This record gives sequence, structure tokens and C-alpha cells, in this order.
Amino acid sequence: MSYQQPRYINESQADLFQNMQNKIDNAVLTTKTTIARQKYRADVEMNQNIVEAGNASAELIKDINNQNYGDEFRTSKVDALFDNYETADGRTISWAERAKELTMEMRQKPKPENYGELKAELDFINGSPDLVKNSLENMVSQLDIKDRDIDMTGNSDPILASYILGGKAGFAPGQGFDYKIRRGANNDIEYVFSGSATINGKEFKFSDGEYVLNSKTLQDYEDTNTDIIQGIPSETNQINSVIRDSNLFKGAEYDDDDVRTGGSFEDEIDLYRMEGDPVPGETTTVMKVKGSVLQRMGYSNVDPDKEYDFETWNIDATKVRDAMQQSINTNIAGFIDPASGDIDRARSYWNNRLAPSLGTEVMEINEIREAFGDFDEVASMSDDDVKSLWAEATGAWPSNLKELTPYQRAAFHKVYTDRAVNQVISEMNKDPFARQAGTFVDEEQEVKTAGKIVSGERKNIQKTLEIE
Repeated sequence: MSYQQPRYINESQADLFQNMQNKIDNAVLTTKTTIARQKYRADVEMNQNIVEAGNASAELIKDINNQNYGDEFRTSKVDALFDNYETADGRTISWAERAKELTMEMRQKPKPENYGELKAELDFINGSPDLVKNSLENMVSQLDIKDRDIDMTGNSDPILASYILGGKAGFAPGQGFDYKIRRGANNDIEYVFSGSATINGKEFKFSDGEYVLNSKTLQDYEDTNTDIIQGIPSETNQINSVIRDSNLFKGAEYDDDDVRTGGSFEDEIDLYRMEGDPVPGETTTVMKVKGSVLQRMGYSNVDPDKEYDFETWNIDATKVRDAMQQSINTNIAGFIDPASGDIDRARSYWNNRLAPSLGTEVMEINEIREAFGDFDEVASMSDDDVKSLWAEATGAWPSNLKELTPYQRAAFHKVYTDRAVNQVISEMNKDPFARQAGTFVDEEQEVKTAGKIVSGERKNIQKTLEIE
């Protein structure tokens, strides 16, 4: 992320340190001819320490000046940070002054016992301009919710911080809220949001009084491509990825969002159709199709003005589920696996995608028992008790959820699987061409054995049937 706003500027301090260095250099030249060699060496060494420290301060200021921290208000927060460095002995000085002090301490002879600690502190100070810039960019990226479908059932603290950082009306700094940047306890940077306000009769505040984002935590989120403010996973993308990985539609192509183009299960219809002979109303469905449509599907020797009985196989949901289950399980593990899952992401998907469907899709008791089939105790429960257990497992998940119960995991697995399988069956049902059970007959029930003309694209065939 790049910014085009004014930068942090403090050239006067840089000039001050340069003037100091020049004066020291002049003093060295003067004393070189007037004092004893031993004292001269001591003075030179001291002067070198001061010059080195001055250079350290000036270099730090230069690094700060070379960074672009964002808009004017955000830059003022960076100013406040670098102007106030709290030392271990309780003093407050600038970061540049502290860099100077550390350099002088480290150049003492004999080397100070805490040299390692001093160096670590100086390294942190010298790297702070880059650290602040990078962590600020990470924070802005993480708290940016513009054009995102975010989970409003999640933790409210980062959302409130996002409103403050973005200057949302009623939440902007100065309207009861604010944030600051401070040095953390472990050579890191912390962004601290605080405050409260009453807006439209409702009080808004942070759960612990303040909300702290740490630079290391922010970097971890960026490195793992995860979000502090959880978005709602796309159900379409979830199902599309299962379809792709299951390879149900041979020859299909998929874009970056796993949206399928083309492909067919025609050559493998026996893997997914109902078992047995073709029996209309049981294993097959008879559709009325005009001859003109059949011609566009690639059949010859048909009357375009007549209607024909076009018999198609019914899809067996169990077979489809078996073919998809491995891919489904892989996706589900990314949500609820105890070791590799993401509880926040699972909660978002459950609360916003899966659970709402349960209000319109009544779950039969035998399906619930199947979903809880791994739990021995369920077998001895009454139907009412099992239904109550299901209702408890399928309720809304709270934002502070730390782990799922076994029943919640089972419910997630059941509902996720059903949604994916039902979507695939729906797509299969749109393709009667692939589900053809045998020959077709006209109005007079005359059997037509016309051959298929290999021409046209299947997507056009499907579109024609849907329109007709």
C-alpha cells in the first residue's frame, strides 16, 4: 500500500546534530596541538563516541523522513511516537536522542556488561521507521472493510477500531474515540484504540476498555493471509471448489473463482443414476421436448413441430455424495479441524451461510440420527431428545467461541455436505442430454432411433432446454 500524503518532517533536529558534529570535529583539531597524547586520545575517543551517536540520531531522523506514513492526521500520530521515548530510568526523550545515548554507552571501555541489551535496543530504534511504516500499512489493510462482506456476528473490537481509523461519522478520533502508537514491551510497535461514545442511543466501547494491535501480530496475519475482521466465505466458491476437486464434470474448465464452464458427466451417468431399469416416476423422469429442440441437440429424423417423450435418469443423491465426500471433507477440515481449522472463519460461515438455511430445510429425525451416528449415546436417546440436541448444536455460534463441541462439528459437517451435494444434483438435473435413459418417442409413441449429429456446444444445448 502506498500513500501520497505529506511525510514526517523534522529537518531542524538533523541540522542540529550536524552542527554538533562540526563543532566536535573543530574541537578535536584544536586540542590535538595543546594537550598531552594520552589525554588527546581520551578526548578523541569521547568525541568519536559523540559523533557516532550524533550520526546515529541524524541517520534515524533521515530514515523517518524518508518514510511515507499516510495522511496528515496519521502522520501526527507517528510524530508523537518518535518524539516520546520512555527510558528504563523514567525519562522521556526523543527516539533520536535515545539512539545517541545508546551509541555512547556501547562505545565505553571496557565494554558494558549489558552490551547485548543495548545493541538490541539500538537495533530496534534504528529499524523503527521501517517497522512503523510496514506495521501501519498492515493495520490499515487489516482494518479496511470497504466493499467487503464482513461478518457482523464477529468480535466488535476490530470493527470499532476500523470505524475509528477510517473516520466514520460518530466514531472519528475526537468524537469520543482516539488511537495512539506506542513502543511495545518486546521490541515491537503497538496501536492502541480507546474511547467510547453514545450514538443513536447506543453506547459503543471496547470490551476491555482499549483494543491493542501488535506489529508482530499484524505481520502474522498478513503472512498467513488471514483477517482480523473476518469476512464471510463465499458459498459459491466453496461448492465450486468441491465440484472441481471431485472432477464430476469431465472436461470442465474453471476460472480463478472455481466457476465451471462446460464439462459433462454423460459418459459416467451410470455412476450417479438411480439403480435398476428405467421406470418413469421411479428411476427416470419423462420430459416433453419439441422436435426442434432435439434437432438443436444434435438429433436428425425428427419432426420439428412434434413433441417427444424424452426420458432421463434420476440422480441418486447417495452416489453423488459418495463421489464428493473426500473433497467435501478436505474443505470442511479447513473450517473445523482441531489442528488446522479456523474457528473464526467457521463461525462466520456457519452463522451467515449454513445456519440460516436450516429455517427452511426441515431436518428429519433419521437424518439427524445419521449426522450424530458417531456418538453411541445418541442411539439410546428419544427422538425428542435427539431433536433438542440438534437444535442446541445448530444454534448461532458466539463471537468469543474458542472451540466447538463434537455435536457442533457433526452438524457443520452434515449441513455443509448437504448444501454441496444438493447444488451438484441441481446442476446435473439441468442437463437432460447427459441423463438420457434411452430412445425417445413422439406423440404417437413411435420410437425414434435417429442418430446424434455431432455439432454444437453442450452449453447451448442446455440453455435451449431451459428456455423451452
